Amino acid sequence: MARLASVRLVFGVLLAALTLAGCATAQRTNVLTRAQIDQLKIAAITVDTGKLSLMDISDQPRQADIGPKVKAKLDAAFASRLSPTGNARLHVKLIRIDIPDGTAASFGFGGGPLEGLTELYLDDAKAPTAVYPVTAFIRGGGINGSTVNGIPVGLIAQTLIVAATRPDGLEALADVFAADTLRAVTTE
Repeated sequence: MARLASVRLVFGVLLAALTLAGCATAQRTNVLTRAQIDQLKIAAITVDTGKLSLMDISDQPRQADIGPKVKAKLDAAFASRLSPTGNARLHVKLIRIDIPDGTAASFGFGGGPLEGLTELYLDDAKAPTAVYPVTAFIRGGGINGSTVNGIPVGLIAQTLIVAATRPDGLEALADVFAADTLRAVTTE
């Protein structure tokens, strides 16, 4: 009987500890307060490709396009926060990229990564106020597997669309990187 009581006591203490552990608040990932995020206005966005590592040698001819493309996507993503008299600057250091070819990206095989560090400088700070590591991937949805009488019509239609539109894998990857960067900077 005493043994059963001690098992119940240990079980009760364990259950209480697990319950309390579940109540712990999630750790903040952004050093900015909600008020700072709400008041954030970006005066300038710069993109540095100086130390960019290409994961695929076939991406080398497009290396000059990467910085301007990412900059344009970041400008679009942060459009509502851009202001010439803003209180902050963003400096993005691109580290590594694997540009998916348009076919792989459009067929839903995914692509990337595009990795970088986004440094946020508030006011006239010489050192970054916050640094956000961002790794962007194009999330693949897979091949359209629709069939009619055993004929892969989904794959055929997808192939025709890809052939007609020739999607740009860099464009899609830069879109995802810009959206992920915006989320990192503006989420508390």
